[in-house]
Amino acid sequence: MAGVLTDLHAADVRYHVDCKATFLSPKSIQASIIRQGNDTEFKEFAFDLVIKYLAENRDVIHNSSDIHTKYVNDGGTLSRRKLIAKLVESFEGDMITLSSPGIASLLAFKSSAAKVFYTMSDGDDDVTEAIEVIAMKIKSEIGDMEIDRNNYVCHVNKDICARFQSNTLEDLLSKINPKMRQSLPSLLFGNIITSPVKNQATPLQIALAVFLRDSKEQVKAFHDFQVTCSYDELLRFKKSIACSANSNMDLTGLNKEADGLIQGVGDNFDQQISSQNGMLQIHSMALLMTQTNDEKKQDKAVPRLKKSEMAQQIPYDIEICRYTGPKKLAPPESSLRAKVPTLIDLAQTAILVSRARERDFEFLRDVCKGGPEYSGYNTKKAREEGHSLKPKTKAIYLPLIDMPPAEYDTVLTSMLKVKRLFELAGQSFTLLTFDQQLYRYAVEIQWALPEVFPPSSFILRLGGMHMLMSFIGSVGNLMTETGLADILSSAFGGVHKMLIGKKFPMCMRALRMVVEIILEQLIKDLKVQCYDTLMASLEERGQKSRCRLWLECLIKPVLLMMAYVRAEREGDWLLHAHCVKAMIIYLFAAGHQNYARSSLVYQRAIENLPRSILAYFLKGEHVMRHMKGL
Repeated sequence: MAGVLTDLHAADVRYHVDCKATFLSPKSIQASIIRQGNDTEFKEFAFDLVIKYLAENRDVIHNSSDIHTKYVNDGGTLSRRKLIAKLVESFEGDMITLSSPGIASLLAFKSSAAKVFYTMSDGDDDVTEAIEVIAMKIKSEIGDMEIDRNNYVCHVNKDICARFQSNTLEDLLSKINPKMRQSLPSLLFGNIITSPVKNQATPLQIALAVFLRDSKEQVKAFHDFQVTCSYDELLRFKKSIACSANSNMDLTGLNKEADGLIQGVGDNFDQQISSQNGMLQIHSMALLMTQTNDEKKQDKAVPRLKKSEMAQQIPYDIEICRYTGPKKLAPPESSLRAKVPTLIDLAQTAILVSRARERDFEFLRDVCKGGPEYSGYNTKKAREEGHSLKPKTKAIYLPLIDMPPAEYDTVLTSMLKVKRLFELAGQSFTLLTFDQQLYRYAVEIQWALPEVFPPSSFILRLGGMHMLMSFIGSVGNLMTETGLADILSSAFGGVHKMLIGKKFPMCMRALRMVVEIILEQLIKDLKVQCYDTLMASLEERGQKSRCRLWLECLIKPVLLMMAYVRAEREGDWLLHAHCVKAMIIYLFAAGHQNYARSSLVYQRAIENLPRSILAYFLKGEHVMRHMKGL
């Protein structure tokens, strides 16, 4: 029959193919799975179909939108982004994605993509994207920082510097080198980045510019690298600090009496400037305020001057006081009366003097064996004994008094100015140090005006450096024509100036070396074991030979110099007073009348110190140190 299939097997196969298409379609499968309550199995089935389709078409570049549409038609529910990510993960790195803004991503297989286009691995795009993300985060963190544009910070520490560093930047630097975490270079990098973003110098940059002093060229050079602030900003900072300190005593850095002993120092200030236009010179009184044991830092804000205020002068006027008392005044009996020290002070002085002598003898014995010189030897001993580090003395420079220093009016004005500053600082007594030339004027003013400068609360000190210079000059006078100058000339230059007290550090070293050579053989031959035995041997030899002059005028004074330096170095007040008393004899003997008379007055003054003030000196707070150390 026409149209009738006679091949039954072929007809049966065709029937089953139609049934499969009807009953095993994705919709039918989805409905069946949903009725069974197993939706996860269906999702995996839709994903498996996509995997199978991509595996069968590896040579084709697929569009992510078409793949997602097919996935959704098969019953999948994942978003396109998650689907692409899962596909890339499933093919274990063989699949790559090509994306561009506004265009659907393309999918291709590495093993087949070379037939269509050339590919190579490159991480630059990822690095660039990561850099942009990090940069935006650092910039955002810097933008959230607050820099006070109207005030300066008086003190800078690591915590203050860290306020102007991005945390992300610090993390990045620590990844490069773990040692950069919370380090000074890391803080510097952070502040360098913050400054141009905020268009404002950070406190660290201003502090670094202050350390460069007044070197305009250096500040400008470092500012080009953003390490410091500009030179104009440095000048504004200094002017702002000066104006604020002039009106607010607390900003000078001087704290209350409980924070450390406050002292004043007055001295000549001389400077000459020669140029093609002539010579300029200044001869004025310079005043200095110091404080020890001040470890507390000022964390106060100073108003930042406006640009228009920079041209204004600092309103600092010193009231000049005229002295109308007698020019030559006999000292009062109270200033010349010797005070009998207490038994405790006598015992402590004896112990300290004995200790200093034995320590100096140990130095003379060890230096003969090739040990370090005096300064290094004392430092070594201090470390071995576990001495604590002494704090650096803080110094506050006051404006110059443009008057000749060695005049009664200038000294009186200085004394009144310093007394007022001590009262503002909260210290109940005034402690002022002068060299001998000015000390004489100050003492006579105090004698004439005891109600203004009472000796119990206004303490005058004689400068120790100039006193030591005068003492060295006394030794030079006493040793004239003894051959000492010839001995020193073989190793040192400028011996004449050395022996009159100039170049005193070099002269002290030279005289000490001469004494070391003189005593070296004696210590070795007699096997001397202590200071008293050494001095007994020297006294015995001095009675039988002509070396008595060298013993009395060189060896003993040099040992006294060593004790005096030790007293200043260790802050030993009782040893200092003992040395001053012993040095007066040599000053009178050498004809140094000015220092001899002033030293005698000074000795009587320190013997009559009130116990409340003496307590500070016994703790060593009278010593001023340029830096922290032993």
